[in-house]
Amino acid sequence: MWHEEQGWNAPPGVQASPAAGRPAGDHPARAAASWRRTAAAACLGTPFAALLAVPLYAQEEPRLTGMPFFYWYQLIWMPLGALLTATAWQLHSRGTAPGGQR
Repeated sequence: MWHEEQGWNAPPGVQASPAAGRPAGDHPARAAASWRRTAAAACLGTPFAALLAVPLYAQEEPRLTGMPFFYWYQLIWMPLGALLTATAWQLHSRGTAPGGQR
């Protein structure tokens, strides 16, 4: 079998299936779910990181309609954060059945 050729052997007395010889991270559905979880975490963490880095935006210039950069930078993250949260929810719920079961 292919798994024996790759060096992955089943324990003695256990019939190996083709999937049994693969490493755990080699399953396409698991890889897609892992990618979605990572992307969702990045979507949720980006606004926190962007707003916790205060020295990067603690300045008055450039102004937007007379408002200092410090304020409009924070305000622009409100809709961006909502958009990223909705994206994270979509990524998370894509692998979930309608009844909430996975």
